[in-house]
Order: sequence, then structure tokens, then C-alpha cells
Amino acid sequence: MSPMFDLLPSPVLNSNIPSLVTSLLQLYRRAPALPRHCVTSCIAALLHVAPVPIVEPHIDLIICTLHPMIWTVVDYNAGHPTFFRNHNEALRCYGEIATHFSARLDEILLRHLNVGTEQDKIISLVICTHLLSSGIVLRELIPVVHQLVNDPSVKVYHAHD
Repeated sequence: MSPMFDLLPSPVLNSNIPSLVTSLLQLYRRAPALPRHCVTSCIAALLHVAPVPIVEPHIDLIICTLHPMIWTVVDYNAGHPTFFRNHNEALRCYGEIATHFSARLDEILLRHLNVGTEQDKIISLVICTHLLSSGIVLRELIPVVHQLVNDPSVKVYHAHD
């Protein structure tokens, strides 16, 4: 479904984006048998082609839904590459969000890095690492990430290692 977003006429896509975002986010809860990476891939494609003003009211919900998908305990022996695919697709979504909504993403990541739980800090560090390696620099985050490099927590230290 996601490759078809580019083929839709702009008026049709723009009028259906709010319902598409809602439907895609509900698929995570309502269709647990559906591979999550397929839904996440659709969200990434939608974020890529959708006009910013239309997606903006939904961006907080998208970020809150994607955030826990970065923290996934993966059984490497189980042979389920869908965990890796979903993780990568979620990071791709964050890349699209950073491109169009950098101020909002900065605000959320800063909150998680400063006052979040250890898990929130690790997730935010993984997201920051991905964004920096993708060439997306969020200037407000650099001092906070630098401070976290000296965090005494072993888990946070290994997350950015």
C-alpha cells in the first residue's frame, strides 16, 4: 500500500490523510497478526508524501506510537527478521519526522533525555544516533547527548556505545 501514496492525486491523498493515519495506528492494536513492519512502512511513506499542515495534528500520536517500537527485545535465535524490519522502519519514520517536524521532535526527545526513565533515555539515544548517522542534526540535542555520554548508568552507556 505504501508505494501507492505517490501515485494518488494530491487532493485525494490530502483529504484522506487524517483517516489513513488513524486507521494505520489502530492496526497496531486491532490486527496483532499483521506484520508490524508493513504498517510502519506505510506510516513512513505517508510521512514522506503528506503535506506538513495535514499531518501536524497527528504527529504527537505518531511519535508516541513509534517510541516503544524502538525498544524491542529481539530473540536473535528465533529467526524473525520482522523485528529488525519494524525497528528500521520506525527509525525511518523518525527520519521523516525530523525532516518536517524537527522542533516538535527535539522537544519530545529532550524531555525523554532529561527527565525520562532509563528506557526512555536509551530509546531517545538510539533515535538520536540514527538521526545523526543519517545526516540529520538536531542542534538542541547535542549538548544533552554529550551530557548523557557521561551518565553513570551502565545501560545508558552501552546504548550509545
